[in-house]
Amino acid sequence: NWFFLGLSRVGTLGVVWIAIAFVLAVLWRRPAVPLYVIAAVASADILATIGKAFVHRHRPFEHQIGPSERTHSWPSGHASTAFAGAATLAWLVPRFRIVWYALAVQ
Repeated sequence: NWFFLGLSRVGTLGVVWIAIAFVLAVLWRRPAVPLYVIAAVASADILATIGKAFVHRHRPFEHQIGPSERTHSWPSGHASTAFAGAATLAWLVPRFRIVWYALAVQ
């Protein structure tokens, strides 16, 4: 399904967190917000990719969304970028920390 495959790509790249950061930067005139979020999400994605090189856990092909990928399934790039985005926004905007963490686990 093209829709869920697209959502998977958006989750991996941290686009949701970066978009939220840009909106907050404009609304609150805090231009550094996107820079922190981009750095955190990119670092988390890089560390997850490095982790996959050491932990060779194959993807479960029974429930594969989209075409078969050649990367391993753990550590999860989605979970890494989601937590990095949520933790960074919780640090920058602590009054909404429950919202950020709730969004990360969805």
